[in-house]
Amino acid sequence: MQSTKGCWVDHLRCWRIHNAIIGVATVFVAAYIVKFPWNSINPYLAAVFTFLAISATNLMNDARDAHIDRIVHPTRPIPQGKVTRTAALAESLILWICALAVAWFISFNFYVIAIITLLLVVLYNFYLRRYGVAGNLIVAITGGLPFIYGGLSVDNPKLVLPFYFLAVALHLARELMKDAEDIEGDRAAGIKSLPIISTKLTLVLIGIGIAGFIGMSIFIFFRLFHTYYFLVSILPLDALLCLIYYRLIRYPITPVFRVAQRTTKLVMLLTLSALYIGKLSIMRYVLTR
Repeated sequence: MQSTKGCWVDHLRCWRIHNAIIGVATVFVAAYIVKFPWNSINPYLAAVFTFLAISATNLMNDARDAHIDRIVHPTRPIPQGKVTRTAALAESLILWICALAVAWFISFNFYVIAIITLLLVVLYNFYLRRYGVAGNLIVAITGGLPFIYGGLSVDNPKLVLPFYFLAVALHLARELMKDAEDIEGDRAAGIKSLPIISTKLTLVLIGIGIAGFIGMSIFIFFRLFHTYYFLVSILPLDALLCLIYYRLIRYPITPVFRVAQRTTKLVMLLTLSALYIGKLSIMRYVLTR
């Protein structure tokens, strides 16, 4: 019989807490960019909502993709039989209810965005996941939303739009890389992912995503964070993405796509650091003038 501790660990693995923590960090960075110090607890509530929503989404995704994960991610708890799909979906529902309750206490606009997010997540997991690019776009759109959550929590979502589009572009590129990595599982499950249809078109869209990220980083430098500190923080990331894309073009095979998507996730984390440094350097510049 599996121990209680082991059972809880397996359930928490389905939450993919590291992804939720990245989302929480994004909320705080976005709110910090817009306004600091904060005069309410809303940024903290937005962080709680984000943690719950991302964890709930991961549970739903793992439950729906169990048949694929048996091939491409056999060590995950559901394919191993340590967590049932029913239990994962039930946990997802509970976490989403808690997330929506938290969203209600932030603002009506935040609650509306939360409802839209849930609808998109359900649409993706129960329908669009099987239809390639449409599903990738949904993941990219929702993946960048923690920036919007952070902006909404301090009543200025418009200011974070450039950062949102930056995130959407990078999420789109990474989702296509992940689909290319999971190509065998998707093919066995009858999913019409773009890498199955056309590797060349997949590479084109990955290139568009990376170009979009680089373009938005340049825009942010010239229009928002025009400081040396931000430039030296973001330029290496732009260069790294170019190197990743070059290797994908030269060697469009599963192991290379696997390394590319993992490296791109690291770029996401380092981008948050670059944005924090950019805002910090602007504040320092203003204070010392």
